[in-house]
Amino acid sequence: MANSPIVATSVVQHQDVEPMPGMIIKDNMDIDADNLASKPGQFSDCCNFCQVTQGCVAYAWNDYQGGTCWLKSANGPIRNNNGVKIGFLNSGSSDYTLKKSYEGNNFFDAFDFWTNGDPTHGFVDYVDRPTAERTGLISIINGKVKISADSDSQIPHGKRGRPSVRVHSKDSYNEGLFLFDIDHMPTGPGTWPAYWLVGDNWPNNGEADILEGVGGDNFNHFALHTKNGCRMPEQDQNLFTGKWATGKNGRPATNCYVYEPAQWANQGCSISSPDGFFGDEFNSGQGGVFAFEWDRSSYMRTWIFKRNQIPSDILQSNPNPSNWGKPISYFKLGENCTPNHFNAMKIIINLTFCGDWAGQVYPGGMSACIDKVRNNPEAYKNAYWLINYVKVFDH
Repeated sequence: MANSPIVATSVVQHQDVEPMPGMIIKDNMDIDADNLASKPGQFSDCCNFCQVTQGCVAYAWNDYQGGTCWLKSANGPIRNNNGVKIGFLNSGSSDYTLKKSYEGNNFFDAFDFWTNGDPTHGFVDYVDRPTAERTGLISIINGKVKISADSDSQIPHGKRGRPSVRVHSKDSYNEGLFLFDIDHMPTGPGTWPAYWLVGDNWPNNGEADILEGVGGDNFNHFALHTKNGCRMPEQDQNLFTGKWATGKNGRPATNCYVYEPAQWANQGCSISSPDGFFGDEFNSGQGGVFAFEWDRSSYMRTWIFKRNQIPSDILQSNPNPSNWGKPISYFKLGENCTPNHFNAMKIIINLTFCGDWAGQVYPGGMSACIDKVRNNPEAYKNAYWLINYVKVFDH
């Protein structure tokens, strides 16, 4: 926001203009976007000014010179700023409509609880729903869904591992826009949390990892895992803000085939986010939204929005990816990777420990990881999800 007013020659106050339905208002935040104009007035005046100013989509107000409306050309990025109040007009039409919302008291009714052994060989005991409810591993707190691992008990020898939860959606999907709004993701030594999509008969019907990493990471790992015949163009790096991960041959990991010999075991085609989008650093800002768009014939791409940067169209449940700029990850679908690599995929949310990835990179290796997880329950007080919703939109 500018420190002095801009002369607003093109703004005319129309007292008969009503605030738009669905307008979003936030306190103690500011919008770092160009000022189209400024206008003396109170916050209640700002919406009217914005509606009659060409190009205005949002506004900020502070008490400068008794009260000033700053009319904005964009709805972000957003930052904290005490004493400033912001508002957003409806963000325009979206061709997405809400298909399914997983949230609140009915959240777990839409999921099956996995109780088999961990396919990634983690030191974990996935429990059923009655056990999770009885032991407090799942709960609803003020409308938010909490999914935890046990943080009270040492694990005796002979047990599968630390009790935790893995859920699979009852519904399956072949495309769509998936929004995952969380306040907190699990953290702790040897943790391996993930939010992902997967088809049956792995890897023949594909896997898309949207949120994944291991304890101590501060960046997110995106990946596709497939049968043979799916490879990403390396030059697509200019289509996203993350970066290709590196295979064991030192080259970008652009082959999605899980048994590609030039890459690490089951690495798939893999992209790393910038720092700050995973783990404790992400949690410290009250989390945010992972937005994954799957256009079956064209691409899979993901954005991550921290809590104070969530676009107004998402806040209004009217998501419009054309407003969001360049994604953090982008995987092209087409001749390079035909759409039939991904079919009838279900949403999975889980937390395991050690295993094929977290155990291999843990200081001291797998045995040290298991020893830590087995004997130190207090280290897992923050090993929980706090979920506002999962929403799925389609055309």
